[in-house]
Amino acid sequence: MNRQRLLTLALLLTLFAGLLYLGLRETPRPVDTEPVVRAPLSETIEEEGVSHMAARHTLTAPFAAVVERHALDPGRSVERGAPLLTLQPLAAPPLDPVARSEAEGRQQVAAMRLAAAREEQAAAAAAADEARREQQRLEALAERDHVSRQALEQARLHSRLLEARRRAADFSLRAAEYERATAEAVLQRATGERPDGAPHTLHAPADGVILRHAGHSERLVERGHELLELADPLSLEVRVDVLTRDAVRLEPGQAVIIEGWGGDEALNGRVARIEPAAFTRVSALGVDEQRTWVVVQPEPPEAAWQRLGDGFRVDARFILWHDEAVLQIPTSALFRHGDGWAVFVVEAERARLRPVERGRRGRHATAIVAGLEAGERVIIHPDRALQDGSRITPR
Repeated sequence: MNRQRLLTLALLLTLFAGLLYLGLRETPRPVDTEPVVRAPLSETIEEEGVSHMAARHTLTAPFAAVVERHALDPGRSVERGAPLLTLQPLAAPPLDPVARSEAEGRQQVAAMRLAAAREEQAAAAAAADEARREQQRLEALAERDHVSRQALEQARLHSRLLEARRRAADFSLRAAEYERATAEAVLQRATGERPDGAPHTLHAPADGVILRHAGHSERLVERGHELLELADPLSLEVRVDVLTRDAVRLEPGQAVIIEGWGGDEALNGRVARIEPAAFTRVSALGVDEQRTWVVVQPEPPEAAWQRLGDGFRVDARFILWHDEAVLQIPTSALFRHGDGWAVFVVEAERARLRPVERGRRGRHATAIVAGLEAGERVIIHPDRALQDGSRITPR
């Protein structure tokens, strides 16, 4: 009988000890984990930008007149020399000394602008031709592995940029020719060479697309009133304002990814230039920021870019550095530890504190220089209650 009582007591003590162990045992904390992997990684700068057609010209009324009704709509393509608007001049003294003097001055200014535009167009054409020849020379050397791939890409980019400048210079030359012709027509009217009531037709100074106009209806306008704006869609670029401390890390030729513009695919571009003058902008938090404009040039295929218009909002991602095989973890796994950085590594259902040395930081991941190996799992978004040795259970 005593033996049976001892056995029962032993069983009760064992059961009590088990319940006590279960009660005092630490409850595993649910955590999210990610593996340490080797994968491509890029260090980037991300900012918002706006598309912009650089080659543009605004047609204005050369004198007070009545603009006849028209059927032009924004988005319509026009060819150089195509009639756009017809003006019925208002009656004015043909030999008014003041009007004649002003007309002569505008004609002289227009002539000087035309001469300057011709010089700029000739220089842009010569530079573009030279860049194209240099690109062809490097392509021939690249076929025999006598030049680096980077040098060839730089030559191609330089050639595309100078070709874009030539197109812009051609557009500016056509606009200057139009301004001189308009100034001469105004001078002829002021001197009486052109009948006062003769209609005056405004023609397209260059091939382009109509961006906007002042309206379809017939209306009275004063001299200098803006009537219509024309632009070259091939001059499309993206202007991005970035912080000056980020702008100094950029240089012409760097790759840019254009996203958030509405299409499914990303568009490729290159930094064309970084403007040297900065401006102040107040951030959403009310902080004054020094920023500057960075101009991005489209990369082929340019057809995809033509779905963008003038003034469209985009997201620009500048590629500062890229590597195809980098040991990395999600940035959310890192936290400050002493003077350095650390992570929690999953080991036998426990969280183990591991100091690490981090490298470059990408969009969502960070390179690890030392402290981890591929295949290990780290805890992302660790909370403050998590300690070294805490029991965990992956979600």
